[in-house]
Amino acid sequence: MHLVAFLVAACALADAWGLGYAGAQSPRGNPTPVHFSMETRPTSWARVPGSAAAHGGQGYPGEDYPLALCGWPSNRASITVSQARTFRCSPYAVGLSVPAPGSFEILSSPIGDRWPESQNGGLSRELRFVKRDGNVLEVGPDLMEYGDYSGGARPSFDEAGGSLWIFDFRTERGPEAIRVSTSSGEILQRTRMPPISRPVIGANALGFWMAQDSNSIYPSATRLGIWFAPLGASKSQLVKATDGSVWAMQAQGSAMDVFISPHRTAQRSAVDLWRFTPSS
Repeated sequence: MHLVAFLVAACALADAWGLGYAGAQSPRGNPTPVHFSMETRPTSWARVPGSAAAHGGQGYPGEDYPLALCGWPSNRASITVSQARTFRCSPYAVGLSVPAPGSFEILSSPIGDRWPESQNGGLSRELRFVKRDGNVLEVGPDLMEYGDYSGGARPSFDEAGGSLWIFDFRTERGPEAIRVSTSSGEILQRTRMPPISRPVIGANALGFWMAQDSNSIYPSATRLGIWFAPLGASKSQLVKATDGSVWAMQAQGSAMDVFISPHRTAQRSAVDLWRFTPSS
C-alpha cells in the first residue's frame, strides 16, 4: 500500500473544456483549494460492489434509477392521487405512478408532452420532481432534458445528504450534473462536467464523483479520470487523471472508494482500490 498526497485547485485545470474548481469562496473571492490523500492497493473482483451495495442500499446509482414514465402537460403543477391513478399516460399506459406519502419520485416525460416524442436535436425527454403531500402530487418544472435512445445517453442518479444528483452528458445545457433537494425538488446546484456517457458515479457529503467505464463514449479531446463536483461548484475538477476503466464507486463517509482497472489494456482480473480522503 502506498499513499500519495495531492492538491487540486482551479489553476491546475485549464484545458479545452475550461473546467476547474469553483467551490466555496474566501472573503477575497479566491477559490478554496481542495486537498485529498489517495491510497492505492490491489484488490479482487469479489470485493467490487454491485450497484445496490455501492449505494449502501439507499437507491440505484447510475442509469437504473426507477423513473415514473408518463406524458405531462407543461402548464400543470399538481394532480390528486385519485386522478393520478386514472390519468392517461398516452399512448403507453393509464395511471401515473404514485409515490408513498412524504416521499418523491422522478417523472420522465416527452418534451412538451409531444407525441410521438420528438428528438429535438437528440433530446426527447425531460425530468420533473414529483412530491406527494397528503392526497396531492405536486409536479415541479423541467429539471433536465435528455435523449432517450439506444446508445447510452440516459441520465445517471445518486443520492447523498438529502440531495439527489442527476448527470447526463447530453442535455439542453451540455454535459452537467445537477443537485436537487429531496425534500423540495429545488435545484440547488448546476455543475459543468466532462462529456462522458455511461459513467460510473458516486456521491457523498462532499459532492458528486464520476469516471468513465469500459463502455463509456466521449469525444477524443476529453480528459479522462476521476472527476468531482464539490458542493456549490459550477465547474468540476479532475481529481486524478487516468485512462483506466472504473467499475464501481462506494462512499466511505467523506471518503470515496474507486474500484478501477488502472490501464485501458488491463485484464479483467486486475483491479485496484483507490481511496480518496479529504485532508486538512
